[in-house]
Amino acid sequence: MNSATPALLGLVSVLAILGLPGAALVAVLRLRGFTAVALTPVLSVSVIAVSAVVGPLLGMAWGWWVPAVGTVLVVVALLLLTGLWRRLQLPGRSDGQDGGAVGVRAGWEPGVLPWGLAGAAVAAGLITVRLLLAAPGLEPITQNYDTVFHLNAVHYALEAGNVSSWFVGMFNRPGSTVPHPYPGAWHGLVTLLVQLSGLSIAAATNVTWLAVAGLVWPASALLLTRTLVGPQPVVLAAAGVLTSAFTAFPYLLLQYGTVYPNALSYAILPVGLALVLTLLGQARSPVVSRARAGLLLLLYLPAQGLSQPNGLFSIAFLLTPLLVVLVLSWLRAGFGRSHTTGWGRTGLVLVSLTGAAALLSASDTIRRLFNWAHPKSMSFDEALWRAATHFPLPAASPALVLSALVLWGLYQLARHDGRRWMIASFALTVLVYGLAIGSDNELGNALIAPWYGNPDRLAALMPLFGVPWAAVGLERVIAAVRRRLRGPRTRPALFAPLVALAAAALLATTSPTLWQTNTALAETFRVPAASDDGRRLDADELRLLEQLGEHVPEDAVLANNPWNGSPLAVALAGHDVLYPYMTMESLDEDRALLRGQLDEIATSEPVCSAAERLDVEYLLDFGESPVGQGPLYAGIDRAADSQAFEEVAAVGEARLLKLARCAGRTA
Repeated sequence: MNSATPALLGLVSVLAILGLPGAALVAVLRLRGFTAVALTPVLSVSVIAVSAVVGPLLGMAWGWWVPAVGTVLVVVALLLLTGLWRRLQLPGRSDGQDGGAVGVRAGWEPGVLPWGLAGAAVAAGLITVRLLLAAPGLEPITQNYDTVFHLNAVHYALEAGNVSSWFVGMFNRPGSTVPHPYPGAWHGLVTLLVQLSGLSIAAATNVTWLAVAGLVWPASALLLTRTLVGPQPVVLAAAGVLTSAFTAFPYLLLQYGTVYPNALSYAILPVGLALVLTLLGQARSPVVSRARAGLLLLLYLPAQGLSQPNGLFSIAFLLTPLLVVLVLSWLRAGFGRSHTTGWGRTGLVLVSLTGAAALLSASDTIRRLFNWAHPKSMSFDEALWRAATHFPLPAASPALVLSALVLWGLYQLARHDGRRWMIASFALTVLVYGLAIGSDNELGNALIAPWYGNPDRLAALMPLFGVPWAAVGLERVIAAVRRRLRGPRTRPALFAPLVALAAAALLATTSPTLWQTNTALAETFRVPAASDDGRRLDADELRLLEQLGEHVPEDAVLANNPWNGSPLAVALAGHDVLYPYMTMESLDEDRALLRGQLDEIATSEPVCSAAERLDVEYLLDFGESPVGQGPLYAGIDRAADSQAFEEVAAVGEARLLKLARCAGRTA
């Protein structure tokens, strides 16, 4: 797609999707400044994700009107809540500037907010450039395993008018009648963008990723930084830009996977960290009161839980050292009062931990996370070094300058702000990554179970605190240089923030680590000219998919081996296939029969009847799959050379065939 018009329409549409629902809630809650900027897209995701779940229960087909109704209902509920809160305020009592409405309202901070937004704008530009260098235009797709699922899930959601988290994961379970929850917030955003803009699924996916990585992530990181360091223009200007400087996020999850829902989850995760820290009294200069932080956290949880639940584990994981410190302090205070109080609190903690463990272990989904362990792929020492210096695979060289800034900022916050728990948080993340990818240690693999045993998802957590730490480190370096160079005349107030913007931008544009990752990302988008074992599609197969509309009726189903690129006929060409994903689960009897015996369709009545029930009229022949479970579909592969199918079209070695004979009769 070369025209700028669709891209502009897509950008306007995604801004409306991420902006309008949240803006309505922000207005009701009277949020301002960094809180308003960061919470607007997060609250929009919450409204959209919850509306997607509730809509089908009310018989509503998915469209913009569903989250619109959801927004109105949440606004009404918040108006009632805030009105009730004001009535409960004691006469003469004031919580500050908020006039009694659920906590303190932070101001716009005109001397600070613009610098943070300027940094975020620079980051948005840099992230956009990196994506365009890797994938020119809007249509390219990553050639990764998860891409097939997420693109096809959007197609089936649009087709069914249902993007509920209890529906989007069902298309690869055609034989199951039991709902299988799958976080659908990402797919809700993409489906709305397709409906509003008319973009293809591939283009809408890229635009949504760009909005999440280039807009939502920097805004969220700014709120966390503002919560940790207060209204410091230099730090916030640097933090905005530095969101584009870490290879582990947002780029790694696009290159690996591609795990779009996890990218959305991590993009909003700093907001959750900021709210929890405020609730725990750990904000340096809170932008909201604890009461309001609690309310906002409740509104935040649906966005996080329905984008990717491991984000909730991530908050607990990153804050584990702080929580341990606070719990121990609480227990110590209890024993200071009396042994009865101390032991009572100890019992409460043990019961809470036991109950949480029992609740989690009762879930089959949670238990299955522990069934797979990541194999050791490097030495333990190398894994620790990669994590500590921010160059997870596929990067080949450490981000030394960025890592130095992270460690310097971490030291400053730990020593001068009393946040020593952050050192433990950094060490814990590095250690668990090392155990996960650099050893066969059972504990290490168990610790990354919430992240599906993928060290890449764990590595992508490093920038969440890394951004504010590096920003603090850069500010201290700039301050030291200014003190050394200060002459008789005082520098203008805007000098230091401008230097921070320029220095952070220079770091983000010249880092060899980032360019190495960008090269790998471009390779992920590349469509090879000939068949490649590591790719979903080659150029011939892609061209054949683009031509399907000329040969195949809309309601026809194509037989296929899902372990090659054929499942992408769904998302890229709009045609249904027998097996739309590689790991098909709960197959019905007909599909289970056809994958092993389709080649017998010309002579076997049961095979023919199964094909008729499933409306199979065509076959995509992209060759045998050399990986995964391709052999399970041997009947599909053999059918291409049987006398039951006749060639309709071919591009190179990729062929489209039509069913000609079914159990001895002409099809």
